[in-house]
Amino acid sequence: MATSVSDLIVTRDYGALEAMLRHSFANEAIQAITITDLNGHVLVSLLRKSDDSVVLDFESQQLVTPQSTTSEQIENVNQGLISAWQKIDPGVSLGWLYIKVSTKFSDEILNHMKHNMIIFVILLFLMALGIAFYPIYFEVKKMNAREQALILSNDELSDAAHHDPLTGLPNRLALERLMANSMESASAESELLAICFLDLDEFKYVNDQFGHKVGDLTLQCVSDRLRNIIRVKDSVIRLGGDEFLLLLGGFQTRAQVEALLTRMIITLQGPVRIGGSQVSVGASIGVTLFPFDDGEVSSLLEHADQAMYQAKLDGKNCWKFYQSTQTPNILSGSAECS
Repeated sequence: MATSVSDLIVTRDYGALEAMLRHSFANEAIQAITITDLNGHVLVSLLRKSDDSVVLDFESQQLVTPQSTTSEQIENVNQGLISAWQKIDPGVSLGWLYIKVSTKFSDEILNHMKHNMIIFVILLFLMALGIAFYPIYFEVKKMNAREQALILSNDELSDAAHHDPLTGLPNRLALERLMANSMESASAESELLAICFLDLDEFKYVNDQFGHKVGDLTLQCVSDRLRNIIRVKDSVIRLGGDEFLLLLGGFQTRAQVEALLTRMIITLQGPVRIGGSQVSVGASIGVTLFPFDDGEVSSLLEHADQAMYQAKLDGKNCWKFYQSTQTPNILSGSAECS
């Protein structure tokens, strides 16, 4: 600043000098600025008042300039103010610049710097945390992916374990769960559940005459036909060999059950064409009705199996209800075999 005002002192342009000094008061820390000649006579003096306005200081007529020959000198630090002198010497000594600066603003600046430093440290910490978290995030993501793959694999293994690989039908492992679900649904809806034991007729002849490959294809065809007959509430389970279990639900009367069983017998009688061969099989079906026959799962299966053997004895290719000695008038009746 001392160098900037030298030309204005030489030309005695004190108006421009005052304007330049006023511009300096944009810095709120500056409280007073005075320009003197070499003897301390005041040329221009500006003072910041309590209302933050800047005015000419007419009370300062002459200041005692430093006796030191140094170009800069801090005079004192008192009551939050620092007074300093600086010689105006652009090559030739012209005078002195006297300035008072408030340390309060320095404290505010320091606090601001501390605040910014805290923010910086926090941001730096967050960045470091983000950098550290980045590989952890992907590792966790990989672990979740592996866990999901393992769950999917376990589900697939469980699904494979509970389904017959040849026909895709549920197998014996799925039997208990499907039975429990069907019985619970029938009880909740006050409906009849037909538990049917189905055994193919003349299937041994197909295996002996045409071979096991044709026999397997016949089982697949029979499974497809059963899938097409059953309804939403029904299930078909392959127990093994040529034995199947049917869980037929949603009935209100025995006559409805009989109508569906008749359709099954007729559908399964149709010839099966495999390559150049044509085979025919039928089915013997034993049936017990829940909740009329209200026992354990093993008991219900045994009753349906007994009824199936009775159908075999009565001529095959037919269906027969289990004859309960406890409720003869409910399930008894003539054999339904042709």
